[in-house]
Amino acid sequence: MLYEFVTTYRDAIIAKTRIKVGTRPWPPGVVHALRNMLNTAILAFDVVERGTVRVNGNTGAVLGRSLTALRDLVDRRASLSRSGHGVSVR
Repeated sequence: MLYEFVTTYRDAIIAKTRIKVGTRPWPPGVVHALRNMLNTAILAFDVVERGTVRVNGNTGAVLGRSLTALRDLVDRRASLSRSGHGVSVR
């Protein structure tokens, strides 16, 4: 159930690469960072879900760091949008 949510969320973020900043697409570094964080979180979750590692171990820490970094990146981009830096969501 959580796997489906994370996968759907990842797909939505990847689809958001079509978001425009002014007349230009998102900077490639931002899109690359989003994909890396999401894929890392999904891989860590897959391992945890199989039950071969504990959630409070190293893999759980990787999952937590990936999700936190993803949240922070999205928050930064959203704050740019709210502050009027020419970000338009389509």
